[in-house]
Amino acid sequence: MLPQAQLPGIVVDDLDAIRVGFDRSSAAHATYVESGYHHDNNDNKGSQTARFVPDLPREGRYQVFIAYPVNANRATNVPVTIRHADGETKVMLNQRRKPEVQNLFQPVGTFRFVKGKAGQVEIGNAGTDGYVTI
Repeated sequence: MLPQAQLPGIVVDDLDAIRVGFDRSSAAHATYVESGYHHDNNDNKGSQTARFVPDLPREGRYQVFIAYPVNANRATNVPVTIRHADGETKVMLNQRRKPEVQNLFQPVGTFRFVKGKAGQVEIGNAGTDGYVTI
């Protein structure tokens, strides 16, 4: 368990995300932020989303990381949409692959964002081939 207050940068935890679905919570895996994580229960594909909206202190370029606990039952094709000052970028995340930073955080790119709550990162479960964790 990693306390949010001890992490560098701006952190938006799964408890703060705007969730449609992703109602199952867990702490079964030992690596997570705060009190655990949520997942899609490998169910209702295409109808679950989690939107993370940071409150940025200033305009600038920010590196975006997605936290997830790796497991063999996770999806290899998790759709992630980053809405930033220059438009929208879509990436696929393989949650079976061990994240690069602290075994929990996977970088997905660096983007320009404006100050405030204009940018967002959205994770969905449309077409995924396993459990999606947020």
